[in-house]
Amino acid sequence: MSNIVITGSTRGLGLAFAEKFLKLGDNVVISSRNKNLVERITQILQQKYPNQVEGIVADVSKYEDVEKLADYAISKFRYIDIWMNNAGMAPTSLKEFHELNPEKIQATIDTNILGTLYGTQIAISKMLRKGGKIYNLEGFGSNGDVRKGMQVYGTTKNSIAYITKALSREYKKTNVKICSIQPGMAVTNLIIGEPGTKFDKSAYWVFNVISDTTENIAEKLVPMMKSNTKGNKVLKYTSTLKTIWKFFTSWRFKDRFFDSEGNLKIQKIEDKILQE
Repeated sequence: MSNIVITGSTRGLGLAFAEKFLKLGDNVVISSRNKNLVERITQILQQKYPNQVEGIVADVSKYEDVEKLADYAISKFRYIDIWMNNAGMAPTSLKEFHELNPEKIQATIDTNILGTLYGTQIAISKMLRKGGKIYNLEGFGSNGDVRKGMQVYGTTKNSIAYITKALSREYKKTNVKICSIQPGMAVTNLIIGEPGTKFDKSAYWVFNVISDTTENIAEKLVPMMKSNTKGNKVLKYTSTLKTIWKFFTSWRFKDRFFDSEGNLKIQKIEDKILQE
C-alpha cells in the first residue's frame, strides 16, 4: 500500500489515476481548485473506498496551497510515496495565438510550469528522508511537436521534459526519484474543449485514431508508476510505432469517441462518478 498525492484530480486523467490507485488498495489525496468538485468527488470515492481517500482544495499556481496540500497528506497518511504533478490547463484548442486572452496565457503558464515546479520542490523536501517518487505529466509539445492553437500549452509541456531531466540529475544521489509520464492523447477537456465545443470536421477522425480513454491510460500506467524504481525515466502509454500503425488501420477507429460532427460519444470519468 502506498500513499499518493495527485494534483488536478477531480476530473480527467487525474481522477482516472486516482481511482486506479484506489482499486489497487492505495491511499490517495485528491485535489483541485474547484471546492465543490473536491467535496463531491471525495465524498463519492470515500463511499467506494472507505479510509483510503482524502480531498483538499489546492491551486497549484499558489505556493502556499501546494505546501498545504503536502502537509495535509502527511497529516492524514504520515508520509507520501508518490506525488503526481497532473494539474494542467490550456487557454483553448481552437483560437489562434493573436486571439488568446493574455490572462489565460498567464494562467496556463502558472498552472503548468509554476505548478509543476512548486509541486516538485515541495514533494522533494517531504521525501528526502524516507524517499519517494515524483511524476510530472508531459503532454502535447513535450517532444517538440507543433500544432495550431496549442502554442502556449505546447510551450509549457515542452518545459516539463526539461524540468524533469534537470531535477532528476540534481537529485540522482538521493532516494527521491523524479520521472515523467507521457500519457498520449486522452479524451479530456484539454482536447474536447468546454461543453458544447465541436471539432473541425476535418480533424475529428484524428482524435478517434490517436486518443484513448482516461481509464485505459490509467489502467496501464499506474502499475508502471508503482513498480518503477528508477529516476529520470519516461513512462509511456504508447509508442510511436503503435501510433503509426493506428493510422495505417484508421478504419478500425471510425467514430470510436467522436462522431462525424465532432460530438463526444462516450461519458467522461468525472461524469460517471458524479452520477454514482
